[in-house]
Amino acid sequence: MRLRGLATDPLAFGSVVAEESQRPPEFWQERVQRGASAPDSSLWVLGRPYGPFLGTVTVSRVEGRFQVFGMWLDPALRGRGWGSRLLDTALRWFDRAAPGTPLTLEVNPRQGPAMALYRRRGFRPTGETRPLGHTAGEFVVELVRRPKTSGNARRGPSATSRAWPSHPPQGSRAPAPRRRPRYRP
Repeated sequence: MRLRGLATDPLAFGSVVAEESQRPPEFWQERVQRGASAPDSSLWVLGRPYGPFLGTVTVSRVEGRFQVFGMWLDPALRGRGWGSRLLDTALRWFDRAAPGTPLTLEVNPRQGPAMALYRRRGFRPTGETRPLGHTAGEFVVELVRRPKTSGNARRGPSATSRAWPSHPPQGSRAPAPRRRPRYRP
């Protein structure tokens, strides 16, 4: 699956098919075993029973930071929510395994759907960039997903609510509170 990903989306990864195809089977076996058993790493795959793997994502501690890498989904499944489900599964694991810890990733900004997926999941640009390496002129941007604060610790309006002053300016109106509809049997 990794080789399919590299062949299909070469600008999405930091390595190339020619390099990765030279790795021995033991390398891949160790990678899968580590993702399945290490407390600071998790490898998730999407597949059909008795069929091929169709997607993957890894969350692992690299140089003291947790990072998402190797996210790939078979092109036939894109745009149907499978990438969201795959990433959400990895994020749920991460939130339990390392609560309160930032999570980073690198993505080629020309990958619009991937950028949108990550932004919907709370990842924001850090301002850091670096060359992709194997393709001249291409680069990746770093995104970070910061830990959510608990509701009790937060002061002021939530990030998703409107910030209205306690006393609206003269001549303006605060929005009316929304009422929940009542359902009657």
